[in-house]
Amino acid sequence: MEKKTAQLKTEGNAFYKDKNIRSAIGRYHRALLLLRSIDSDVTTSVKGFGPETPVLTPEQEALLRNTQVDCYNNLAACLLQRKTVDYTRVQEYSLRVLKWRPGNAKALYRAGVATLEMGDAETAKEYLIQASKEQPNDVTAENRKDRKVGFLATQSNIVHKMLLKAKEALHALLNCLCDCSCLVSDMNVNFVTFQ
Repeated sequence: MEKKTAQLKTEGNAFYKDKNIRSAIGRYHRALLLLRSIDSDVTTSVKGFGPETPVLTPEQEALLRNTQVDCYNNLAACLLQRKTVDYTRVQEYSLRVLKWRPGNAKALYRAGVATLEMGDAETAKEYLIQASKEQPNDVTAENRKDRKVGFLATQSNIVHKMLLKAKEALHALLNCLCDCSCLVSDMNVNFVTFQ
């Protein structure tokens, strides 16, 4: 099984390099499905049903987790390459990686991108800053963080300006309503007086 999952992962990597994202996703998913059958986190909840899975040695457990981390990281990377990105799944896969490898810079970065696109700028900023801390000498990660943090600042300014305009519009509307109610009130007085 280890050889088959390694082969699927390698094929997925080759498809990714060739920009055949759909096939890469398929290989990573198949590798993860095979790994689920031996993952103690999954199989312990269904003990007593089906065949018993062998207990993994610490080395096998480490290999399992490393392969899962790679496949989930690669799946998130693939999803970010699609025309229509499912940011919820990118975030989900990245958070799975972070569950097992809390300091994984790639997962932190991808979680940050997905979280930002889902509208949570503050949490996204935390992920992106942590990613740059995990790889402080990685100029690419630092540039990405700077671009994303700059984007966050721009977005924050845009939202602030929109809120100010909304506030001004609300004040104008309230003034208009007050003027209208005064006008209606004056009309009622004139109408009552005229009769």
